[in-house]
Amino acid sequence: MADKSQEAEKAYLTRIIAGAALFKAASADDIAELARRARSLAVARGKPVAPPKGKDEEVYVVESGAAALLDHSTIVERNILIALFGPGDTFGLLRAAELLGGMPVSHHSEWRALTNLTVAAIPMPDFLRIVRRSPDLSQAMMESLAASLRQLTFRYTSALLNPLEMRLAIFFARLATIATGNQWEPSANIGRLQQTLIADMLGVSREHVNRTLTMWEKSGLIFQSKGGDIVIENRKRLSQLAANTRLQSAAPGENEWLWEIEAHINLGLNSAAYDLAVEGVKRAPRDDRYKYLAVLAMARMGSLTEALSLYDSYKLSSNARDEDIASLGPRLRRDLAFASPGGPDKKQLTLAAEAYEAVFTSLKTTFPGVNAASTFAMSGDLKRARPIAEKVARLAETTLENLDEDDPSYWARATLGECRLLAGDLSGAATELAAASTAVDAAPGKIATTRKQLLRLKTALPIDDAWIDRVLPIGAVLYFSGPLASLGDDAAAALARLKTRFSEFLAQQRLVTAIGALAAGADIVLAEMLLDAGVALHVHLPLPPAEFLAVSVAPAGGDWKQRYIACVERAQSIEWMRRSPKSRAAYRLGSRVAIGRAIRHADELATQALGFVAVQGGRSPENSISQENAAIWRALGLPIEIAEDVWPTAAAKSEQDKGPECLSALIAVGPAAGKGVAAAASMPLFTTTDGDLLLMAFGSPRDA
Repeated sequence: MADKSQEAEKAYLTRIIAGAALFKAASADDIAELARRARSLAVARGKPVAPPKGKDEEVYVVESGAAALLDHSTIVERNILIALFGPGDTFGLLRAAELLGGMPVSHHSEWRALTNLTVAAIPMPDFLRIVRRSPDLSQAMMESLAASLRQLTFRYTSALLNPLEMRLAIFFARLATIATGNQWEPSANIGRLQQTLIADMLGVSREHVNRTLTMWEKSGLIFQSKGGDIVIENRKRLSQLAANTRLQSAAPGENEWLWEIEAHINLGLNSAAYDLAVEGVKRAPRDDRYKYLAVLAMARMGSLTEALSLYDSYKLSSNARDEDIASLGPRLRRDLAFASPGGPDKKQLTLAAEAYEAVFTSLKTTFPGVNAASTFAMSGDLKRARPIAEKVARLAETTLENLDEDDPSYWARATLGECRLLAGDLSGAATELAAASTAVDAAPGKIATTRKQLLRLKTALPIDDAWIDRVLPIGAVLYFSGPLASLGDDAAAALARLKTRFSEFLAQQRLVTAIGALAAGADIVLAEMLLDAGVALHVHLPLPPAEFLAVSVAPAGGDWKQRYIACVERAQSIEWMRRSPKSRAAYRLGSRVAIGRAIRHADELATQALGFVAVQGGRSPENSISQENAAIWRALGLPIEIAEDVWPTAAAKSEQDKGPECLSALIAVGPAAGKGVAAAASMPLFTTTDGDLLLMAFGSPRDA
């Protein structure tokens, strides 16, 4: 019996060692010898990984879990994170290299289990003996050490240049890969990690870690369970944080997490930016930058009255020394002037322009200056606009003279272009605005802000929509949808025709963003073509990604699963309905939310929302979600291209379950809301009231 147990242990250790990247080129005899000498070791979370007292040092091959190499600083009494190891990794190689070279060693590093850890522990003398006689293993060891050095160099550079959010995102992203074993799953439980330990490893205060994790939880990036586990809710967003860079405007002593909020605003993701900024206000109530960003994000979402109320409650002042904060009040009042019934309120525009001018006189900076000039022009007073524009143009020119080609220059060039336009120099304006659109820091959110400004100026200046689109183009936001691939039938011909049709569509349209799902069939084909065309893909699913994969992708067979995963990995973001049970209603609701996201995103980017929907011929909205999506888009009066074909499809089982019904709602607020029912062209299916709030439910968006 003992012999069988020993053989099983040897086979187990052989499998672990042979599966490690370091030993891929090792001979079977060498691996067998190492397995005979090795022992299996399980280490509890938080415990050090070390040989028994009095025994030889060891090299460790990870089977499961995560381990960290920590260097203990006796100066600050902290364990600083040096490297992370997961399944298939081998650690202890640096010590092995030191022993091979006969180098004296004096350090304070240790290996520690960050999660429950299982390893194969190989005695150091046996490992070194095999390394000395095996050129292949020696080379693999050098390659592994070189890779570790590259990672350490990256970590060192990150610690010097990047804010905590990026370093923490990189750390969590690596743990998520270790926990899931892949790069694509959007959620990952990385286990219990004490905030004190995280702070020590990253060399920051525990308060800073706590503040960052709380902000991330508020924005839906992570979830902290009552048991202490940290669940990464959206690895895609986390990977974007890990790959982002600090804003050039961020001063070294400034609260470093502001850049994340501004990054969301620049991408036009204003709702997430608002949530983050409001949490920032709670955590740093004296920092007006958070208050400014919260108000700005709300204003960009179109909630002007609420933004002005928030501005007043935060007591933000036009006397602030920060040009953005000082200009926020005039900006909101100008936006409200344009929201007035019957056209812009000229009197309010003049008051907003004068407020901008006061800030410009005080601070002598370009942002309030160009807005003062433009707002005077919008009110019809070019006589007051042009002298200010001339002063601002000189400031912008000075700024650009001091910039290199690869320096951020969007706002300086856009400002100069606007000043040229106000001066009547359309050619010069076109040149500067075109240069702004190709600046290294150009972003959809920035371009949208300038386009909104130009659209307001076209009533006072000799420009039109075509001129704006030519000098400062921005693509449309696309909503896409299509049928599932058939379960067993060959849909290759229909997919080939769809590719041809969509290629023609892409050749005719300029797109900046696309939003849709990733079911096997039309969805994935369209998503792949969009990604290949360089369009930012935002995935929205009716179910959690792993569940959606099992229900709407894997049953189609073939390579659909691999293509789904590849699209998720390449997408800019992925969101899903959090509490929808598997049913037809869940798919319908998911489609409607995705449609709403596309329309809202287009509005925030000051561009057009387009639809492209592939549908099955001979089907109706009652028995085809694709047909229903097309009908909804048409009912909203938005441009759409419908690719109708004969699709050999078979709906997934979960989609056949109709579940609860989806309805369209019309909401009225105010004392006269109750009159809405009597005025409705078609009677609602039912109504609900609560004080001055009236909700009417209809069967379709057209009826609503």
